[in-house]
Amino acid sequence: MAERIVYLTGQQAQAWFDGRLLVLFVPMRPQPTREAPWLIYRAKKPARHDDIRGGYSVYSEFITNSEQSMAGFLVGASPFTPGDTLLGKEQWMMEDADQAWDVPHNNHKEIVLYRADDALDVLSSTLWHSPITMPREAVRIHMVVRSVKAVQIRLVSTDDVIAAGIERGDLNDVATRYLFQCKWKDRYGSRYPWNSAWAWKLGVLLG
Repeated sequence: MAERIVYLTGQQAQAWFDGRLLVLFVPMRPQPTREAPWLIYRAKKPARHDDIRGGYSVYSEFITNSEQSMAGFLVGASPFTPGDTLLGKEQWMMEDADQAWDVPHNNHKEIVLYRADDALDVLSSTLWHSPITMPREAVRIHMVVRSVKAVQIRLVSTDDVIAAGIERGDLNDVATRYLFQCKWKDRYGSRYPWNSAWAWKLGVLLG
């Protein structure tokens, strides 16, 4: 099984440690498009040279226009497989232990701090590093993929949204999904538009 990296928001990391993060939605890269009856997507394995068009493999498999049929077809192209290990990278920083907030002195050794642990925003947001830059040895979240589905993000259910770490509180179904929609738009913007983006829905377990 493969080992893959996923980038988590602070809310997702908090939800993981609270035992509430059961699902991850990872945007497909690249996004699938239709050139009926063609479906273009990146192949898991290299195709013949004459099948390649601009880095994509083209398969002449006819599909219907239903979202269900497209989702079923896409699963075969997923880079994720049940049993894969996911390394969850998050916002982080290095700090001298003697200078760190709420950390015992440690003979001037550097330690890793995590944005998700700074619930009160004690540290300035400008100090935190992107999850992309987190070294492997600093990763503390390890997950195992238990299921993989292809979904259009705008069609996710309220249960899916809650399983993705959204705290429902007193919100009704519509408001809960709208909160998830706002977070998706804040994170991905026009790169993966809410109304059209496809994502991998990954069921995850403790690794």
